[in-house]
Formats: sequence, C-alpha cells, structure tokens
Amino acid sequence: MNYDVVLFTECNGSIGWGRDAGAYTVASRLRENGYRVKVIDFFSHFNYERFKRAIDLYVSNDTVFLGFSSTHFSTLMPEDWETHWSADSRTRKSNMWNVYFPFPQDEITQWFDYAKNKHPRIRIVVGGQKVAQKQALQKRYPMVDHWVGGMADRSVIGVLTDLQSNKIVPLKIKSESDYGSITEKEFKFSKIHWDESDFIFPNEALPLEISRGCPFKCAFCDYPKKAVNSWTLDETHLRNMLLENYDKFGTTHYMLTDFQINENMEKMSMIHRVFTSLPFDITWTGFGRLDLLYQKPEMINMISESGCRSIQWGIETVTDAVGPLIGKVTRKNIIESALQKCRDSWGDSIVMGSGFILGLPGETLQTCQELVDWIGSQPWLNAWEITPLYIGGYDPNKAYTIDYSKIQKDPKLYGYNVILEPNDKGIYVEEWQNGDMTKTAMINIIEEAQKSPAWQKRIMTSYLGYSRCSNLGFTHNELINANKYNTTWIKQHADSYKKIANEYLRKNNLYE
Repeated sequence: MNYDVVLFTECNGSIGWGRDAGAYTVASRLRENGYRVKVIDFFSHFNYERFKRAIDLYVSNDTVFLGFSSTHFSTLMPEDWETHWSADSRTRKSNMWNVYFPFPQDEITQWFDYAKNKHPRIRIVVGGQKVAQKQALQKRYPMVDHWVGGMADRSVIGVLTDLQSNKIVPLKIKSESDYGSITEKEFKFSKIHWDESDFIFPNEALPLEISRGCPFKCAFCDYPKKAVNSWTLDETHLRNMLLENYDKFGTTHYMLTDFQINENMEKMSMIHRVFTSLPFDITWTGFGRLDLLYQKPEMINMISESGCRSIQWGIETVTDAVGPLIGKVTRKNIIESALQKCRDSWGDSIVMGSGFILGLPGETLQTCQELVDWIGSQPWLNAWEITPLYIGGYDPNKAYTIDYSKIQKDPKLYGYNVILEPNDKGIYVEEWQNGDMTKTAMINIIEEAQKSPAWQKRIMTSYLGYSRCSNLGFTHNELINANKYNTTWIKQHADSYKKIANEYLRKNNLYE
C-alpha cells in the first residue's frame, strides 16, 4: 500500500524503547482527515539499503512528504548501549543527544537524494520539540524542505494542504500560528488512533496524553502554559479509549505524558475513578509534583490504587532560597516529608525518581554542591537525573511559535550573562555566568558526582524509563534493581532492544 505521508520516528534518546507520542498524534490527526499515513519506528536501526526499501515499499508519486520527528533522535546507536557507560566513560557527552537525525549529514543527504530522485515532487518535513530550540536550521540541514514547530495537530494538515496546492513557501519554518491551534474543546475528545499497520506489541506500554500544558509558571520552564483544570480529556472519552486499546491490542500499561498527573484533586480523582473502574488492572508511569501531594496527602493512596508503578517528581532543588525566585515550593523539609510519606505507603511497589537542575537563581557554587551531596545521601529516591540550567537565546523575530521561559526572555533580570557561540560542527554551545556559578562549573559538578558510589547505585528506570524497559520484557522486580553500571544488565538490555527492533522491522518488511 502507498501512503500520502510516511513518518519516521524513534525513541532511542532514552533507556529502553517506547513509542513517541508526537509522531503518532500527528498521524492520528491526518488519519482523521482521510489521509493514508504510515509510521515507521526504530529509525536508528536503518541503513541506506533499509531506507531505500522503505521508500520502495511505502512511497509513490502520490506521497506528499516524508516526515521526521526530531524529538528523540540521537546519535546513540543500538550497539552503543553496551559501551556507553563503561568504567572510563560515565558522563553524557554534550552533543550526543543534540541532533536531528541519528546519522551523519552526508549519509542523510544521500538517503534523501534517493527519495527525491525517485519521486521528484516529494518533500522532507521535520517537526518535534527540537525544531523550536535550534538555530540556523536551514543552513545546517539544507536537504530539509520544511520545518514545523509548536503543536502540530492542525499545522501538519495545513502544511500538507499547502504542499498539495503548491502554496507553501520553500524552506519556511511553519507553526501553529500559521494555521490556527487545536482548541481546548477539540483536545477534550482527541486520541491517538492506533492502526494495525503500527504493529503494536503484546503487553506494550503506550503513551497516553490525558492533559496538555502546565498550569504553573516556573521561571526556568518553557513548557506551554494553561489554566488549571483546562485542556484535559473528557472522563467518558478517556475510559472508552482505554477499553478500545484493550480490546484491540490487550493494552494495560501506559506512559502518561502529562506534565503533572496530580496538578489538582479534580484531575487526580478523575484518573483514579477511570483507572479503577476498568474491567482489567491497569498500570502506568508519569510525572508529579511533591508540593501538591504534600498539600493533599490523600493523593498518595490514589496514585498507588490507580496502578502507578513509577513516578518522576519535579523537585529541581532543595535550596530554600530558590523557591521565591522561580515560583515553586523548594523547601527542603516539605520535600523530605512528602518523600517519606510516599515511601512509607508504597514501599518498593512504586519507583520514585526526580529531575534536578544546577544553577537556578538563588543558588551558589556551594549550594549546588550541597544539593548534589543531598541527592547522593537521601534514602527515598531510586533514580535521578541532574542537568545544568539551560537558557538559550530569546529571539522575538523567529518565524515560529515557542513558549520561552521567564529566564530565557530576560536572563539579566535573574543575574545571568549568557554567551551563545557555534562550535566547529555548527551547533550553538551555551555558556552562562551568575555570581560564582557558570554552566561549565555545573557540568563539572555533575561529572564528578557521576563517579561516586551513590550515583552508580541508582537505578535508571524512573518515569518513562520504567515503561520503556518493561517493553523489553523486564519485570518490576528486575527494574527496581536495574543499574546501568551493571554490565550484565546492560548487555541484557541491549540484546532485548535489538531483538524487539528486528521483530518490528520484519513486520514492516524492512529486515534483510
């Protein structure tokens, strides 16, 4: 069968494997409008011959464009899993994950030349989170015809319609502002339409977006904002979606992509009602906020009773002085109290992880080191990630829509001096300074912490990592002990990853 649109996606930027909701959401909106769409996953497993075969099988002269989701592409190949965390290489390289395609530019150019030579009218379109975060896109990737930033629910249909009628301006960066955004009412009854051609695996954890946006206004965050209790699925609609997926694929495990599952009691209660009313047991992973749970401790039982297996808390810091500057509760005593209550109630039945940011306003070099020491000594969290503060550059004249953070819009207001310069590969590298803090100093603290015994004992399967590793066949008991410095586990993970990828490619007739 030939298709109007063929989308390539991947999720190798994280441990394990799981579907990236973005590409399948775009496919769903196109399918709802009568277009034939093929989604092809595991793009990092491709080579030139495999790509040619995909073009030969699924692309015709009627295919309008090839789409690529940039969100989770990286240069981390399947075979790298066994060596990436070797004893002498435990730090994440700054540019490793910071690319649009998992292959060198000259290879990608060759691939796209093949598609365009065979089908001269076809266009290359790239969308996803990274589109709104990169500079000099057209110069770096001249083989890409169009870029789509922001929420693509409507814009992808607009782009396709314009391409069909030859209206679109070549190489223009398009966004939701060009075509109108999806409305709250439309989102309320939206869904991912999983197609038989998607080849859903038995017992696979699928992404689930119950709400979109975030009602909070943390100064460091550029996530789209919304009002409280808005942009949330209708309760009956949500329940019917879960029943449908169970009937079609036997799905009982989900990766909740919401920025917070417990943003308020109304939403948490709705999730609890729906998940506990199903005629089958459901399990899930997701994001949450500890300060909200501290205010409403009844959420603790709701989270466990509704089937949670792993939750990622957005703690960021335990330095009390930071909270008033970023608009978020960061009081150490509240965080510790909430974590203790969760652990007392859940035991080892739920994996708890958190993300932390070094270099926030109100921090100093000393408090950043104290934060890292606290993380290494605390008894509650199973997993964590620490990143330096990313600021980037604010450009009000960009041709696409992006929700900049308050710090990005006015770094000097928060005490930051920011320098953005391209490296020898044309990738813009950021350095900043605030008091005695620099981004380089933050990276050095993180890299030193990664050598510590506490860091190497942490498990790696919080939030989506738990679901993505369960997709590879690992049980809960195996995952609560999974550690990326355990070479035996890493090899088992790599073998499982390759096995499921090869099975998927065989189903798509792409495995030689």
